Amino acid sequence: MQLKSAMMLRTLINRYHQGTPESLLGGLPEEESRAVLEKFNTSSDVTAVMSLMNDLAVEKVHYSWLLPTIETFSRQMQPLLISALPESQSQAICKLMEKPNRPPPSPPVKKFLLGLLYRKFNHRSILPLSFLPESNLSILATLSKVQLIELIDFLGLFDLAQEIKHIVEKVKLNAIYACLSAKKQNYLRVCLHQKEKLKGERLDLSSWRGNRWQLERLLHRRGILRLSCALAGQPRDFVWHIIHRLDVGRGHLLGKYFSSKEIQGITPFLIQQCLNTLNYLKKTSQQ
Repeated sequence: MQLKSAMMLRTLINRYHQGTPESLLGGLPEEESRAVLEKFNTSSDVTAVMSLMNDLAVEKVHYSWLLPTIETFSRQMQPLLISALPESQSQAICKLMEKPNRPPPSPPVKKFLLGLLYRKFNHRSILPLSFLPESNLSILATLSKVQLIELIDFLGLFDLAQEIKHIVEKVKLNAIYACLSAKKQNYLRVCLHQKEKLKGERLDLSSWRGNRWQLERLLHRRGILRLSCALAGQPRDFVWHIIHRLDVGRGHLLGKYFSSKEIQGITPFLIQQCLNTLNYLKKTSQQ
């Protein structure tokens, strides 16, 4: 049984069946019955299931993913499609395409245009977040692109902490700290006191000459790797939402590192690392 079919069946049972789900699923093979019972939430909103495409939260898909699809339409259609998007997306795409931003269309026309766009965007099989199983990392789906990028940057500090332990030159250490904000310096001290289970290639700053941008880029890439390892084994639809919250460049990199199977002994550790980092960022943002 396909994922969407099982979800639809569970939703219909919740909505219309008065008895227990088990009594109705007795005729199914045991594996399929268990999938319906265990993997899906208790929603009874049939309308939401019937209109999955509309529940993809267009405003949360980064505009860089939409641009290639928009460019497949005629030049006459492109401005109309762009005008139907949320303002932040339409402005960004207009700037990239060097087109004037048109006023938004009426609600019925907007719905029609977005339907055209998303049929070509071709992600009908992606389930809305509200219909995906809860997990320890469900909180990631509540984050904006800016918040995800900040999380990635701070996860990269764990790699820097491991590298610092191999650096004895005071001048280089001072140069590293000079590239970090006070907030990052404080979290780096936290990272230095934690054990590391991700045994990958060392960051190796032996050839680094103090360039802030280069260090930030290295740490950002390491942060994406850590996030992808934390996401290992999560439902692909959930990971799709996280990837498309980011821009195309970061999203492709996260998808490249992602594994459909949990990394034994590593993934649970990195999930906790992500949650601890999010807690730190939340606390410091409230100060």
